[in-house]
Amino acid sequence: MPLINGCAMLDKGTRALGLDRELQEGVLFLTYSTLISAGRAGKSRMDQVLEWLAGGSSNAAAGGAAAAANIAAAARAWDGLLVFDECHKAKNFTPGKEAQSTKVASAVIEIQALLPNARVLYCSATGVSEVANMAYMARMGLWGPASPFVDFSAFLESMKKRGVSFMELLAMEMKAAGRYVARGLSFRQAEFLEVEAPLVPDKVAQYDAAVALWQQLRVQLELALQLAGNSNRDVWKMFWAAQQRFFKLLCIGLKLDTVIAEAKAALASGMCVVIGLQSTGEAAADAMGLEPGPLPGFVSPCKELLVRFIQQHFPIHHPQAPEAAAMGLPPEAIPACQQMRQQLLAQVTTLDLPPNFLDQLIDELGGPASVAEMTGRKGRVVREQRRVGHIIRCTGRVVYELRAKPDSSEMDSLNVTEREAFLAGTKRVALISDAASTGISLHAAATAVNQARRLHLTIELPWSADKAIQQLGRSHRTNQVCAPLYKLVVSAAGGERRFAAAVARRLQSLGALTRGDRRAAAGIDLSESNFDSPWGRKSLRKMYDHIVTESPQLPSGVTLSALLKDLFPQFTDSEDMAAAEGEQQRQQQREITLQLLQQNLPA
Repeated sequence: MPLINGCAMLDKGTRALGLDRELQEGVLFLTYSTLISAGRAGKSRMDQVLEWLAGGSSNAAAGGAAAAANIAAAARAWDGLLVFDECHKAKNFTPGKEAQSTKVASAVIEIQALLPNARVLYCSATGVSEVANMAYMARMGLWGPASPFVDFSAFLESMKKRGVSFMELLAMEMKAAGRYVARGLSFRQAEFLEVEAPLVPDKVAQYDAAVALWQQLRVQLELALQLAGNSNRDVWKMFWAAQQRFFKLLCIGLKLDTVIAEAKAALASGMCVVIGLQSTGEAAADAMGLEPGPLPGFVSPCKELLVRFIQQHFPIHHPQAPEAAAMGLPPEAIPACQQMRQQLLAQVTTLDLPPNFLDQLIDELGGPASVAEMTGRKGRVVREQRRVGHIIRCTGRVVYELRAKPDSSEMDSLNVTEREAFLAGTKRVALISDAASTGISLHAAATAVNQARRLHLTIELPWSADKAIQQLGRSHRTNQVCAPLYKLVVSAAGGERRFAAAVARRLQSLGALTRGDRRAAAGIDLSESNFDSPWGRKSLRKMYDHIVTESPQLPSGVTLSALLKDLFPQFTDSEDMAAAEGEQQRQQQREITLQLLQQNLPA
């Protein structure tokens, strides 16, 4: 059976009288990007594929509506096999909102519609974590003619109403009908623990100071926008996005002491450590324009993110007319806004914010000589090390260094080199980000030199549940001599608990849809972390009713103040007084800001 590697091979075999005989039959391999690209003579690759399947390249050479109709009819009659490998790449499709869907998802839907008699096989090592991601599976028979649901929208609405239990029944029904097979490596010997990073007083003060500054920034940004006459809502999109990234990075920094302690204890007991995260904080270094050389200290991505937002999005000028801009006239400044921005920037510099977590982990766990970094970042901040004979000594000076030579091929193979050092036991700690969450094996393989048990610390959860499973799979694979010990490190900050709840819900959906068991996705029951449940929604509604309507919506004999007092007994009178003083200071700040604005407003 001939193997045809892409449409480029069909292009080379196309002659004046048609396609070469040895290419007229066989197995055609395509990438998803090829399927949505343009071909020769104004034809799309989709048209070229349909033409090849219909065997009508010789007739199509003449062109014309008749030839196109013949190809379409032959395509409808074609009953071969259509395989979508890594089909999760087509998950972003929204029926009725095709403009918001990806081109790959639309192309996968289209080719299935153009080949109605084709046998279709969906293959993926990444499970479905959201029912909405199943829209491209039009041939599963779950919706449409001869099914309980008219279309995918009706199917989706029904699944959302019935919850995870119905997803489990759906998976079991598809398996019983022979339409679905899901196999995976058992988590039987793996251990799962959840470690809570305590918030010591210094960390609490650090978090509270950041919250107070963001509250002040929101108030002053609103006032500055009013003064500047700026009604662009995109500024607020940037504000909330920056705030979310800021506190996500801050929560990681709050956990580093616990992570470092867990890693050092594991190394002392003879284990190896794999630390999984998603982001790297490299955008802060890029924004600062760091060059290789000495630095005064480690860089804080939280601080740089906040400074960059204030500098780029806090308005200090009146909107400029297009005519004035065309003439090159400078925009009119707003003194009050300029003063507020300078005050905010000065306050940011006084904040005590954690340094880059990757740089701190490498520094605390032995430096680059002991830690294998498998990420996508180009540079990092480390303590300078010098070799004296066979001994590597740390000079203590902080420098920014490139991980690979610029404009070279070293970057492509750097993660592979680091992986080999970890598997050989030269480096006993591995740091992996989203860039190294697929295609890299770090398990205690029977063929590897380093067969010590792995401690896999997850310190940052991704938004996507399938990405979480992909990263957990780096240290738990076939042919291993021992299963890993997983520890999910979370802080006591409420914001991170809410984020973990969203991931837990997706992991439950993933297990329900792939194995018929909500606990099967990660090998652990995460129902306690999932707040998005009927009980959670009822509790939230009760709290809203009590706050908004000020009526006795809570159960008889229960008040919100008493409930909060029972939940947070550590609050004392002195702390309440400190909170009142903080609110008084913020009120004074608002009054000063309003006075500044009134001084600059026209009479």
